[in-house]
Amino acid sequence: MIQVSSLIGLVKNNNWYALVTRPRAEKKVAERISTKWHTFLPLQTKWSQWSDRKKKVQLPLIPSFIFVNTTERELFSIVKEDDGIVRVLRYLGKPAIVKEKEIEILKLLIANDTNVQLISPIDIDKGEAVEIIKGPFAGIHAIYIGHQGKYKVIVNLETTATYFQVEVSVNSIKRVSVSV
Repeated sequence: MIQVSSLIGLVKNNNWYALVTRPRAEKKVAERISTKWHTFLPLQTKWSQWSDRKKKVQLPLIPSFIFVNTTERELFSIVKEDDGIVRVLRYLGKPAIVKEKEIEILKLLIANDTNVQLISPIDIDKGEAVEIIKGPFAGIHAIYIGHQGKYKVIVNLETTATYFQVEVSVNSIKRVSVSV
């Protein structure tokens, strides 16, 4: 995980925003802008296979996304300052604010040595809403799916429209009612 700058002293009116970067430019962009702004780039360690060797590499959990904690006013100066940033993630024409809870979920996902993988959105209407009640992911609400005898849940970060699949034991989840 690259968390280049300290989160101590964050101003209360700052929010987390998602910046979309050029492909495979996340680390460099985070490194450059972290000298002036508080950044967060969730990374995970994976084994990469080449024809002659295997090597552990740090890859972004969400490709082409980095997170910055700043004011909306400063946000656009960040984008203008670094040509590795393509755009700010937007919602209803305004910069999308990433919830603090979602940043905490990302930190939890990368802090544990479990098999966390980014998956494409799938039809989850048939799945049950669950809450993980035991283990390192306790408190996360997710969608339950059963797959090949293993119990898996899908965790959704609404702001970035990303989904993660996490393996959990069946006794570590409970069904929750969904309020409409």
